[in-house]
Amino acid sequence: MLRHFLRIEIDNELLTAMAERWRPETHTFHLAEGEMTITLKDVAILTGLPISGDAIIGNTTKPEGGWGPLIRDRLGFDMPTTTPNQGRGHPPLNAGQVSVPWLVSHIQQEVEINDETPEEQVERYARIYLIGLVGGFLFPDKSNRWIQGIWLPLLTVERARQEAAAEGGRRGRGRRGGRGGRGGDGGQNEAN
Repeated sequence: MLRHFLRIEIDNELLTAMAERWRPETHTFHLAEGEMTITLKDVAILTGLPISGDAIIGNTTKPEGGWGPLIRDRLGFDMPTTTPNQGRGHPPLNAGQVSVPWLVSHIQQEVEINDETPEEQVERYARIYLIGLVGGFLFPDKSNRWIQGIWLPLLTVERARQEAAAEGGRRGRGRRGGRGGRGGDGGQNEAN
């Protein structure tokens, strides 16, 4: 699934034009038609994901022990800071960034989820997928080869589970409410 993030086509001219119009002090783009910013609805349209619930906020400063222990804790494996073939390729971890190609190749070797897969491993793969989605699709770097480590503190599977349960509850109420006035069978068995 993370392979998808490496194949996103980027319109460099459009990105350059938008970058020139970005005003960091107001978090808006200054265009001929007026100011514009990216909203949560824009993200929903771009990703196709339903957006609801509270904003995710948290501390994204570099942890006291550095990024290595945080990556080990959140993603479930140690990331070497050098490549086996020095000089070729990039190290998987560099200045608080995770290498997308290394992450993809690492998980492609291991990913197999079935009914016997331990919950802890499923959560680990969910975090890897989420960091790929957030860092590789929503907030990629210019090269599309690095994911910023600042997203890792925000990736809690428990929070995602709570949001999914709340969303399921909202959808369930909507379905039941639509059939309530028709006697439970949606009016299918009414006499002619």
